[in-house]
Amino acid sequence: MKIPVGEAELLPPPILIPDELIREILLLLPVKSLMRFRFVCKSWNLIISNPQFVKRHLRCSLDNNIRDFAHIQLLSESYNAGNESLDQSYVSIYSIPLLFSSQKGNLYPIESGYNLIGVCNGLVSFAKRRYFYSENVSSYSCWVRLWNPITGLWSMSPPLTFSRQPFEDNSDDSFGFGYDCMNETYKMVAIMDMRNSLEEEPEKNVVKIYDMGSTCWRRIQSFPDLPNRVWPSAMSNGVYASGALNWLILTKTKTFIVVSLNLGREEYLQLSLPPSSQHAKDRCFPLLDVLKDSLCILQNDGEKGFVVWQMKEFGAQASWTKLFNFRFERNLAHMIPYFSPMQFILSEINEVLLMSYNELVLYNHRDNTFKVSHRASQYAWIVHNYIGSLVSPY
Repeated sequence: MKIPVGEAELLPPPILIPDELIREILLLLPVKSLMRFRFVCKSWNLIISNPQFVKRHLRCSLDNNIRDFAHIQLLSESYNAGNESLDQSYVSIYSIPLLFSSQKGNLYPIESGYNLIGVCNGLVSFAKRRYFYSENVSSYSCWVRLWNPITGLWSMSPPLTFSRQPFEDNSDDSFGFGYDCMNETYKMVAIMDMRNSLEEEPEKNVVKIYDMGSTCWRRIQSFPDLPNRVWPSAMSNGVYASGALNWLILTKTKTFIVVSLNLGREEYLQLSLPPSSQHAKDRCFPLLDVLKDSLCILQNDGEKGFVVWQMKEFGAQASWTKLFNFRFERNLAHMIPYFSPMQFILSEINEVLLMSYNELVLYNHRDNTFKVSHRASQYAWIVHNYIGSLVSPY
């Protein structure tokens, strides 16, 4: 219907929202909404695609994840989602409340043959290994894929290749993925066990780094010792915290230490564990994880429970602080030997998410109550804290 000229003059002028205010509102939205809003208009697309906006949005998401337990998302590798074929792999992303409901998380199919290495700032890293055997040599190649499951963008590294004696496996190889704050780039680290290499005087290991977006792997100083293999094997991959990748090491003196690789300076640092966690107890190894960007150690204490330590100041030995001394009731005692802190999350109401053999437990250490989710068997043992982001894998 046509509006008469006289009436059109009486209409209020359109409200113009400053770009600064639009930017602040967009910062509060989840990534999926921002992906849709890029198509609203050119100005919104420019705001959302701006690298500074991407950094600020990530910072807001990280802050929300620390403050609010409900914002926390988990990511795990799943080999059998419902009735799908076992040959198909998925990445599952789900919230903590979803674990204790009948609803399913978001499933993202991944190419078969890739193993999950780590998660950092919304990027997921995978490694795919391929072996070539002959009578005298065993060749080994590895490709790394960096992927943002929400935006759907991914990139591939050049192959990392070396040779070993025939039919030697790679059981002592290890990887790590994290962010180099100094140079503002993401890095994948590969520690290759060379004790069975074909060289006349082989080194114990070779360490190579791939910088996201580069065209080659480059070598750095060798690792002080090889990462200790504990069950499950993926736990030997580096744990990212405070700008460094960290590995739990069993030394020749049968003492556990942490070896840290600063991703900016590319230098190693050795950290002692709390005295009570430096040795295995009743075949229970200490386990390394991250709690709010700080290293933490979980030490099983026989059949009684376990102790959790946190390094309040990274690199400061004296800052190891005992956070909890868990003592479970009998109805949880059967799971204690299998507890892992591979997703160890602390909420403001003293709830901690722990993973056992095939169960996830949301435990309130203050009043000793718990909820058990039996859905872990739908996913995988290794679970990561996940932050959705607009970060590009290029």
